[in-house]
Amino acid sequence: GKAGDKNFEASILPDLKWLKDTNHDADFRRGFAWIYVNDALAQKYAAIKNTALATCFTPDLINRFLEIGFSKPDKPISDSLITTLENFFDKKNKSAFEQFAMAQLPFTEAGLYKMQAIYALYNYDVNGALEKLKLNVSAGNDSLYGDPFLIHIMDNHDSDAVLPNKSVHTKIQFVEKMVELQKKADHGSKDAQDYFMLANGYYNMSYFGNNRVLFESTISRMYIYEFDDTYSENRNTPPAYMSCAKALQYYQQAMNLSTNAEFKAKCCFMCAKCEQNDFFCHKAKDYKGDFKTGTYFAMLKSDYSKTQYYQEVIKECGYFDTYAHITRPR
Repeated sequence: GKAGDKNFEASILPDLKWLKDTNHDADFRRGFAWIYVNDALAQKYAAIKNTALATCFTPDLINRFLEIGFSKPDKPISDSLITTLENFFDKKNKSAFEQFAMAQLPFTEAGLYKMQAIYALYNYDVNGALEKLKLNVSAGNDSLYGDPFLIHIMDNHDSDAVLPNKSVHTKIQFVEKMVELQKKADHGSKDAQDYFMLANGYYNMSYFGNNRVLFESTISRMYIYEFDDTYSENRNTPPAYMSCAKALQYYQQAMNLSTNAEFKAKCCFMCAKCEQNDFFCHKAKDYKGDFKTGTYFAMLKSDYSKTQYYQEVIKECGYFDTYAHITRPR
């Protein structure tokens, strides 16, 4: 019950440093002890409404923030928490105990805004994401991998990363462009290319695209998933970054607006990729096979088989080549 007592804090600091930084015998289970002590401190400081120190000692802080990766996140990092932590960062003459506590936080002030922006972005609130990134000059300056508005028949992150002349280079530049495109879409643009570029952006910020880095921060990252029975059985709600639903929506709109068969074929195939990705994420436990045909494989074959793009898909996409040959009239 001594949380907040400066003499008590000074007296336990050497023990905290010893527990955290000293090499201990494996039988001691230092990790478990450290978690227990942090949890106890977090609860004590929360009880006296010292939110800053309670947050510093919250042992599940990283996991709690990582929940933004899921389709139904608990809640974003609140503005009030950021204000509290900012004030703590800026506090003059911190005690040695407070300095130690602050060192336990896995992020900087810019990182807090970045996490808020990531939450907004993966909930498709591009305006909200831009607003957060603008609050700190360092929050949105991370470099991108490839051009986030470029797509191919076969996704290839590494090849895109080395291509010159990217349209945008940083996270904030990407979000600014998405805001511009989203505004055009929301205002009923009649240009199919606007919707196509918007769809490319949403596709490439997903797990399947060329810029997974958009989800990256010091405490959030895209994890590699094996699309097997274990994944589909244990993760009924895949992380938000696995979804291509928003990209599919705008590829459909681009395809419907255009009168150019080659462009429509490209949109149709991207719709098919989104459809396949959703299948991978929700693959039935007893499903046999590597892929599952759907609406857009059938549409591509029935409506666009006379296009050059169709022939390119046949050459590059083994799944579609298999489907096209199986369904070929005899």
